[in-house]
Amino acid sequence: MIFIRETTRGRSIPALFLVIFVLITIIIGCSDSDDDDSPNSINNSTPSVSISTYQESLEANNQIDMSTLAQNPTPYIPPQCYTKVLDENEQAHNPCYTCHINGKHPNPVDDRFLQSEYSLPPEVSFNPWANFFKNRQTELSKITDSEILTYVRTSNYLTENNTIKIAEELPQEWPGYRPDCYFNFDENGFDINPNTGEMTGWRAFRYQPFLGTFWPTNGSFDDVLIRLSESFRVDINQKVSTDVYKYNLAVVEALIKQTSINTEPINEQLANCDLDGNGIIQTAEKIDWTSLNNCTSHFAGAAG
Repeated sequence: MIFIRETTRGRSIPALFLVIFVLITIIIGCSDSDDDDSPNSINNSTPSVSISTYQESLEANNQIDMSTLAQNPTPYIPPQCYTKVLDENEQAHNPCYTCHINGKHPNPVDDRFLQSEYSLPPEVSFNPWANFFKNRQTELSKITDSEILTYVRTSNYLTENNTIKIAEELPQEWPGYRPDCYFNFDENGFDINPNTGEMTGWRAFRYQPFLGTFWPTNGSFDDVLIRLSESFRVDINQKVSTDVYKYNLAVVEALIKQTSINTEPINEQLANCDLDGNGIIQTAEKIDWTSLNNCTSHFAGAAG
C-alpha cells in the first residue's frame, strides 16, 4: 500500500493541472511540423473561437482557475513524489527507484540520491496537490450505476462519424498538437484513419510496463505509441512506405537502447546497410550494434 503524504500547508492545486501539464508535454514532444496536411489539420469545420474563449470554457466546465493553477512553481513534480515511504506498520517502501536511478547513456541524469531523501525546492517542500485529500464521498454517492455504465460505454474521443472530438473543439489558432491518432491499428500496429484508409504515422509497440503507483490494479494503464517525422516514413520519392518506416523505427529502437536488438524482417537494401552483420545485403531480423555503427547512413528513404 502506497500513501501520499498530506500536509497542512499550501494552496489547493487541482489534479487537472497535472493532466494539463502532461498533455502540454505530449503536445510538444509529439507535434509533427511536417504534417500540415494531416487528416485533423485545421479545416472549415473547426470552431472559430479564440484561445482565450476556449480557456474560459475549460475553467467554467471544470470549475478551475488557470491563474491559481499557474501559481504552482514546479508542476513537473507530480503527487507521487510526495509519497510516504513508511506505511502504517512502519514498513519501508521505495517506489522512488522507479524514476530516480543511476543515469545510463544516452540519459546522463544521475539522481539516485533522491531515493533516500526529499530534495525538493524549498517553495514546494510541502505537498501542493491538496485536492488529493478532498473527501468526495458526497459527490460519488450521487453517481448511479447506470450513469457509470453509460459513461464507460460512450467514447469521449471519437464522434459517431469517426472524427476526433478534441481536434474539432480546439481553436483554429491552437499552436500545439492537434490530436490525430484514431487508435485504429492494423495487424502491424500502424494507426489507420478510418475515413481515408491512410496511415496517420502513429504506431503501437510492445513495452515494459513502467513501475510505480500507476499499475493497472490501481486503475491506470496506457497505450504507448510512436511517430517519427514524415521524412522517416517516406521513400526517396516522397511516397509513403511501410517498409521504409519499419526500417527506420527498428534503427531508432537500437539507437535508443544502444545495443543489438531483434526486429521484424526489414529490407537492408533500403539503405544499403548490412544491419545484421552477416556480410549480405538482404532481409535482416536483427540489428547488430557494431554493424549499424559501420553503416554510412543509419536511416532509409528520405531520411537517409
